[in-house]
Amino acid sequence: MELTFSPTGLLYKEKKIHNLKLNKLEIILEDSLLQQNNPAEMSFFRPECGWSKSNEPEDHLNEIALTINNLQDIKEVLCFSYKDESLAKRIVAKSSSLKANIDYLFDPQKGIIRCYPEDFESLEKYKYDYPKKKYKLILIRHYLEHFNNSFEIFEILNNYLDEDGFIYIEVPDCSKFFQKGIPLFLWEQHRKYFNYSSFINLISKNNFNIEFVKTKGNDIEPSICSVVSKKKVNDKYFENNIKLNNSDFIQDLEKNTNFYKENWKNYFNFSKVPIFLLGIGHNSDRFLQLTKSQKNFSGFLDDSDEKEGMYLAFCQKPIQKTFDLDANERFDIILGVHDRSKIYVANKIKAIYKNARCYSIFNNVSEINV
Repeated sequence: MELTFSPTGLLYKEKKIHNLKLNKLEIILEDSLLQQNNPAEMSFFRPECGWSKSNEPEDHLNEIALTINNLQDIKEVLCFSYKDESLAKRIVAKSSSLKANIDYLFDPQKGIIRCYPEDFESLEKYKYDYPKKKYKLILIRHYLEHFNNSFEIFEILNNYLDEDGFIYIEVPDCSKFFQKGIPLFLWEQHRKYFNYSSFINLISKNNFNIEFVKTKGNDIEPSICSVVSKKKVNDKYFENNIKLNNSDFIQDLEKNTNFYKENWKNYFNFSKVPIFLLGIGHNSDRFLQLTKSQKNFSGFLDDSDEKEGMYLAFCQKPIQKTFDLDANERFDIILGVHDRSKIYVANKIKAIYKNARCYSIFNNVSEINV
């Protein structure tokens, strides 16, 4: 399956974009795992204003911290990146040690490896230079899916892990996207697209034991949460594990993606009211490029100071922080906010604009009932 986009999630300063590079996204099924074939470098997709540091789900982290602390009393934690800091602080707060410490593997200022994770494309320059320090706990949340060679990441983590230590791994679960045929999960920044089965298989092939694994979250992209160790592999998690070996899987995905695009195309063709897109990021950018609907919008809204006045690819209107409409006016708001936030945001809109209709990019066309 192939899709072609400009770098999704990038914001542009100029109204007219010159020499905009397009990227071909080819999705293949290999070794029971949906993944990209020949992906572009991750640094290619970094927005000028940087990545948000608060876009990962956190409702489950108190429970995860308790689970980890029950395995052992943690005195030192190694965070893979900034995404792990919130969980690390929860774990350290529950530790009996008064001097519990948090270190970082990837961070350009304070990390052991002084760069951003998306700049890390090869293990070669680091694999013979590991420090003697080992950690009882390593955290890697929502980054494993960004790497083309997962085995290299497991190798580098393994070298920092104490023999009786644990790694907490969290990745997005794409199962609901697969089932509902919503193609927005096919971000270029994600080189691999996990479900429970393919994640378990990957852990098994890297010779780790699963101490705990559970899916957390009820939205369209929940998280697979797992604690693994170097101990002898326990087969209980690998029994009756259904692999993604359906030869028609990619064809089904392509068919569902085409239906999604046609469904929204019909909506835009027949709509008679102003349409606004609220929440501008890589999800919204992907939606606009999939549906080719940039010219159908009356405005693009986001409360971020960094995004105000900037443009998404092929859009001729700048991003605004607010819009001036009468409270009784009829218009449609398409929500680009994450699926887990859509009901909350729709309620806030309807409380002010009673005649507004709200939709979500994470569904085929269906008004959100609040």
